[in-house]
Amino acid sequence: MVKNHISADVDFERGRKNYILSGFGLGFGIWSRGIRGWAGIANTYFFIDFETDIVSMIWTQLRPSGAYPMLVLGFNQLITQAIID
Repeated sequence: MVKNHISADVDFERGRKNYILSGFGLGFGIWSRGIRGWAGIANTYFFIDFETDIVSMIWTQLRPSGAYPMLVLGFNQLITQAIID
């Protein structure tokens, strides 16, 4: 259920820069290194990191959706660093 179910031939970026997904599972977007999650409208996200057993969420009202990929990437890095430190 949490593994990628899309062929490796599929281009997920479709011309977009910094696209954060690398695949799709059943009910999850596939991020890197064991992180699964999903995005909603206005840059709302949830993440489940199966390696560290961390669940995190971002609830913003920034539009358009997906226009702030560094917000998501930076958030995940901050969460991981805070737990490890």
